[in-house]
Order: sequence, then structure tokens, then C-alpha cells
Amino acid sequence: MLLHDTLDKMAESVIPEGMHEMLHVNSREAWVNLVMKLIKKKKSKLTKLEIKYLLEYWEDMLLQHYSVLN
Repeated sequence: MLLHDTLDKMAESVIPEGMHEMLHVNSREAWVNLVMKLIKKKKSKLTKLEIKYLLEYWEDMLLQHYSVLN
């Protein structure tokens, strides 16, 4: 839970609160969940630089993830 809370706190400073107007998901929550899945899938920790990069391009990341699902 500590990692989840840390990612959520990082997302607060960059990702706007509330629902994404195109995706209809909570942007912060979706990003945190997606990064958690990446960490579990990779079976190792992401570096700070990698997380910072993912945070910088959070919207592109979510759009790509949800477009594949549709």
C-alpha cells in the first residue's frame, strides 16, 4: 500500500482531479492502477526517472491503454 500511496501523492501534483472528459475514468486513479500493473508485470521496481517520465505523459499513456481495450 505504501507504493500505491506514493504514486497517488506524485500524481496529485500533475494529474487533474476528477473524470477525464474523453475516457470517462478518474484520471489519477486510472494512472496509479496502470503504473501498479506495470510494476507487477515487470516484477521489479521502476526507477524514479521512469516514473517521472510516465507521469509527464500520463494522458498519452491512458489514451493508449484505453484505446487498446476498445
